[in-house]
Amino acid sequence: YREDEVGDALRDFHASSSSSAPPPPFVQTKIHPEDLGYSATKRAVLVSLERLGVSRLDAVLLHKPRCWEGACRKTPEGTWQESWVALEELFDEGIVSAIGLCDVDEGLLEELLRQRVMP
Repeated sequence: YREDEVGDALRDFHASSSSSAPPPPFVQTKIHPEDLGYSATKRAVLVSLERLGVSRLDAVLLHKPRCWEGACRKTPEGTWQESWVALEELFDEGIVSAIGLCDVDEGLLEELLRQRVMP
């Protein structure tokens, strides 16, 4: 979750790049479980874009499908399913090239694979 530092590194990379520079890095971030829910996920992606200094992301992952003890300082606004809808829209808009979800069990994976945009 150190997007500010990653953003600094990306800006340094772009500032020093030349015609012989390697291709730009793959930029992926995660949505913290306390940012689950449609609106919260949309806001979190906008904050990530700003912190990273980019206009689009190669991938966004929902870090966990729910909060667990000690992980969240606040109760999420919604569910991973609502967050997934937000990510699907960001995918459709071209802001995100790929979406996914970390740390899932078999049942949740089966539900995820029935979504409109699959990971």
